Amino acid sequence: MIPASGYGRRMDTLETMERCYRQTQSVVDALTSEHADLPTPCPLFDVRALFVHVIGVLDMFTAALQDVPYAARGGEVFDGDPLATYRAAVDANLVAWRARENLDGTITLPFGTIPAAMGARLSTVDVLVHGWDFARASGQSTALPDDLAADALGFVQQMLRPEMRKDTPDASFGLEVDVPADASITDRLVAFVGRSPS
Repeated sequence: MIPASGYGRRMDTLETMERCYRQTQSVVDALTSEHADLPTPCPLFDVRALFVHVIGVLDMFTAALQDVPYAARGGEVFDGDPLATYRAAVDANLVAWRARENLDGTITLPFGTIPAAMGARLSTVDVLVHGWDFARASGQSTALPDDLAADALGFVQQMLRPEMRKDTPDASFGLEVDVPADASITDRLVAFVGRSPS
């Protein structure tokens, strides 16, 4: 188990979480049914499937924090009003995190038990990076706020070990992509987690 130390204070962590969630919300706001079948930088996911994944991650953490069973949703979550679905999932997730007095202790997810502080950061980075994926897939600006990208990069550099990477389409983390020394912080972040910035 990765120790919980080094992931920041509760208030800072939750403020960053909300900003990252809202950053991705601004991208989801522009998604329509016309984008559903477009490919994304995640090889196994088109936009619809990636949206289901993002909602699933939010729901999974919310269920764990509330100590209730997690029930995965299907592709219908993208139909109708993706923004409303995303906002509802985000709001429920933020309420659940804020209900904790601190980020001490652990949370139990379907794949195992992890430090709560680490879980908060994982959820934050997952949503932020997949927001970049949505932006790339739908032709929107992929630039992230520098401070959010830098914070996410610092976390994944601390958390992501070489053995967690695979050069396969189904890998959670691909091999790091080389970028120029003067690459933007957004490009450095997505390259570190296995995406080509260009």
